[in-house]
Amino acid sequence: MAITLKLEINNKPKKDGTCLIMLRITDNRKIKRISSGVFVKIKDFNKEAEQGKWIRRSNPNYTKLNIELEKFINNARDIKNTLSDKKKIVSPKNIITEVKQKDTESFIEYFEMELKKVEKTKSYNFYRNSVSKLNNLKGYLKGEDLLFTEIDLNFLTNYEIHLREKGNCENTINTNLRLIRIFYYKAINEKELVLKNPFKIYKMSKVNTSKKSLNIEQIKQLEAIELKEYSTLWNTKNFFLFCFY
Repeated sequence: MAITLKLEINNKPKKDGTCLIMLRITDNRKIKRISSGVFVKIKDFNKEAEQGKWIRRSNPNYTKLNIELEKFINNARDIKNTLSDKKKIVSPKNIITEVKQKDTESFIEYFEMELKKVEKTKSYNFYRNSVSKLNNLKGYLKGEDLLFTEIDLNFLTNYEIHLREKGNCENTINTNLRLIRIFYYKAINEKELVLKNPFKIYKMSKVNTSKKSLNIEQIKQLEAIELKEYSTLWNTKNFFLFCFY
C-alpha cells in the first residue's frame, strides 16, 4: 500500500484555544505524525479541503497559513519522492527524519544535545542551571515536543504567563526565557535556520535586586550554629567562614 500524507488537527487546545496542525503519514495502517508548527482554532480548519485551502476564511491569516501548510506538505512529498528515486527505504520514520533536518527541527533535542557539550566545556553551575531551565520547559510542554518553528511570540508570552502563575519572580522568569534565547540564536548561527525571530519583538524586563552583606553580629550567629559534623551544611558553613575570615 502506498504511503499517504494528510493534514489533520489535534484535539488538545492551548490556553489561547488553538490546536496544532500535524501531518499524518500512513503506511499500511501504521501512522506517524509530525508537527507543522501551525496553530489554529478547530473551527478554522477543514481537513477535507482541497490543496491549499485547509484554513477557512474565518481565520484572518488564512492566506498566509495556507501557504505555509502547502509548502510544508509539498516538502514532505518531495522528500518521499527523493527517497524513492535514490532507492532508499520510503517509510514514515525516514520521511519525518528528513523533514526534521530541514525547517522543523526539534528545539528540545537541540537543547539536550547542546547541554551534553556544556557539561564538558562550561562551569558546573551553568550546566546545572541550564538543566533546571530545560526541565521547567519540559514540564510546561507536558511531554510534547517543541520545534523551532513553534517558538513564536505567542509561545513566549504563554510560557511567561505559566512561569508567573507558578510564582516565579521577574528575574527567574527572564532567566528561563533568556536561556531559550541563547540556544535559539546558537542554532540559527550554526545551522543557518531561516526563522522568523520572535525575540526581535519579545522583550524581557529585568528587575534590579538589592544584595546586602552580613554584618558582624550575623556572622557570629552563623558561627554559633551547631550542625552535624561533615554534613553538607557543616562543610558549607565552614567554607564560607574560612573565606570571610
